[in-house]
Amino acid sequence: MAKKILLFIIFTMFVNYSVSFISSFRPSTYSKPSINKLVFGSNITNETFGEADDEYFLTDSKYYVSIQFNYESLENLLENSATIIDDNVFIHPWKDQIEKERDYYYPKNIFLLNELGFIDFNCSIYASYYSPFVTLFYDTYDNYIKDMGLILKLNESEFIFKSYTGEYKISSIFSPFNFGESTNYPFSQALVDSGITNSLYTGNNVRVGIMDAYLPDSLTNFIPGKYNLLISAGTTNPSYHPHPSMVGSVLGGIYGVAPNANLFFASNADNSVEEIVDYFYSNNVSVVNMSMGNSTGVYDYYSAIFDYYTTEKKITFVASAGNILRDIKTIYYAEPTTGVPKSRLNNFSVGDNVISVGASSFNKKVSWKSSWEKATSGNTNFEKPNIVAPGEKLIGVGNYSSLDGTSFSSPIVAGIIARLMEENVILKIHPEIFMAILINSASPIDNQIGYNQRSGYGIVNYNEARKLLYNYSSSIVSGNVNIGTSVITKSFYASGNTRIKLTASLFSHVDINLGSAITQKNLYNVVIKNSNGTILQSKDNSSYSPIIFLDFSFYASVPSTYTISILQNNSINVPFNYIVGMVFDVSSEHLHIYNDHYTPNGSKHKAYCVCGDFISNLHVINSNETSNHYANCVLCNASIDLYTTTVLVV
Repeated sequence: MAKKILLFIIFTMFVNYSVSFISSFRPSTYSKPSINKLVFGSNITNETFGEADDEYFLTDSKYYVSIQFNYESLENLLENSATIIDDNVFIHPWKDQIEKERDYYYPKNIFLLNELGFIDFNCSIYASYYSPFVTLFYDTYDNYIKDMGLILKLNESEFIFKSYTGEYKISSIFSPFNFGESTNYPFSQALVDSGITNSLYTGNNVRVGIMDAYLPDSLTNFIPGKYNLLISAGTTNPSYHPHPSMVGSVLGGIYGVAPNANLFFASNADNSVEEIVDYFYSNNVSVVNMSMGNSTGVYDYYSAIFDYYTTEKKITFVASAGNILRDIKTIYYAEPTTGVPKSRLNNFSVGDNVISVGASSFNKKVSWKSSWEKATSGNTNFEKPNIVAPGEKLIGVGNYSSLDGTSFSSPIVAGIIARLMEENVILKIHPEIFMAILINSASPIDNQIGYNQRSGYGIVNYNEARKLLYNYSSSIVSGNVNIGTSVITKSFYASGNTRIKLTASLFSHVDINLGSAITQKNLYNVVIKNSNGTILQSKDNSSYSPIIFLDFSFYASVPSTYTISILQNNSINVPFNYIVGMVFDVSSEHLHIYNDHYTPNGSKHKAYCVCGDFISNLHVINSNETSNHYANCVLCNASIDLYTTTVLVV
């Protein structure tokens, strides 16, 4: 044991020196970390990707094993994880902390890789610089199977918190077809329908990551000095494609939602997802758009790492829900015909903390190709997509004739988040609030109330979201938590009729879908009380969703103060932090009181409220009079010609 400790000290000193030596050549904190490829076992020198299919942009399948090591995070070790506003109005971890994290996580990951014997594995390995994750990449299924026995045995180690295995197959979430909705959707109208009717904020001083299967093939739509491309050392032939150019054009640049945002493009064809996330974090990116993924509909390793970086590193992730790409005969909301394969939700979008975005069309319906289906196995109670945004047959975005698919709804939402971050800069480190704000402010589709499996909570609405920017609360929960504990309590004053629209979101990187013993998705409920302590409304989180949505109206006969509380549902010891974010909107509404005197008015009655509002009601006749030519209305006694007038039969 003493020998192992000595070896660890020597190894750590060596790695720390190496990292410090390498760091001395970096021009600034914001430069990307050195890409580390540790090659063990066979002669594999890098994970390689096959040629993409021109129609679906799919990469060849690889196999991976991703491991989350079990050791205390640097965040828990540091008493003060300082967050500041620098001269450029960026909110970010202090640069010393970024270097401390790199010097803490990377040596620990390398040491455990060696200590646990991964040097004997037939794969290439990426060890994260800023988190306790490492990933083993296999070019062949045979090598993957050879190591599976060792991997299963290592899962029993106290140093491994969790491991994830799967097939590595990534694609751009792009639809090559332009059918379904027959009407082109002008981008200018799409912006209006998303509530973007002013240019007060443009994403200035907000850093936005764009993760795609490729790098943009054209930069003509982007402002010089406002974009950056990740090209790793040793990459001689980077992979370029129009898809990220289109995505970036919608999000930022000359024509985009947030034209002054600083864009950071990264290609999964040339870098692993882990490398890209490390790159974004080291460059202080605040929000990441992912118009790519794998349509599996399940929570996997990538969901886990995005959830981790959301809670621990304060990055907001937005992902396309995916495109169904069903038979052309399929119509809105219809199930596919027998034998037609269905495309599930993009796995990049199913993380608890990831904002999943479907696509809406010109007629403000859900695009027929927008994915919503979950896998049939495992825990699939998550509510995805969360919202929708315009994404079908968009025209008028620079020199692109038509942009079709959820690839282009997701960057609209990411661009809106960049605008909101510019307006309220502190929200750059509160990703949990964006989930609540966007859901709470979404415009319902077809008068929906709450969640719908195809449209989420409705169409994103920037103007409505702005109203909630400063009416939020957030709380970090950990340790022993007793039932009935108030996590968040807010008070508000109301008079007259009051409508409360409240959304709460639970953020955690401890997932239940992959076997964690701790069920954290139903830990809390919402209670609304009056000044006497009487409960007016309550809602628990029995759905196992990380979201609680409540839309409640009540009549307050006496002006009073009310409270909204999020309470712990059960007693639990929480080994990791989880974050609760809440926003609510309170508005007084006039209660219409209509007179009950019905006056014949053509084929209908009209009843008026004192405010001038009116309702129209049909004439009502008894069912035993339907065989007659004329009948008397039971409300106003008028004689009605049943051959020419529409009536209500009772």
